[in-house]
Amino acid sequence: MNQKILIQAFLVVFAVLLIKCQVQTLSCYECSNCTINTFQENSNVSCQSGEKCGGFNFNLNGANVIWANCIQSDLCNQTTSDDTLKNFLLSNFNSSANNSISTINRKKCCDTDLCVQFSDLIIIRDRKIRKLNT
Repeated sequence: MNQKILIQAFLVVFAVLLIKCQVQTLSCYECSNCTINTFQENSNVSCQSGEKCGGFNFNLNGANVIWANCIQSDLCNQTTSDDTLKNFLLSNFNSSANNSISTINRKKCCDTDLCVQFSDLIIIRDRKIRKLNT
């Protein structure tokens, strides 16, 4: 009888460990042509295995665009001048054949929930702090 209880206890412990070891998916912000007001208001997306959170600031036909979503880990290793990365962004931005990305200004890839923030992707052109006369 002790052997039966021991086997049952083992099965319970095994089941608990199995439940705790289930793979949790990464959660990332998802938006195209994001603004500071819409970045975190947009829905979150659960990434697939082998993906990270990715955020990009790029020039699409001369206009500055911010895009965030899940991205394949291998694309995170691409340089910002790599055509593979530019083509990925074009294909995920619902771009027509006439669109082109001239420059990727900022790129952030990370692997914790909601780790790409709008502030990671913006470009501050004038970093001087000016004292206002009151």
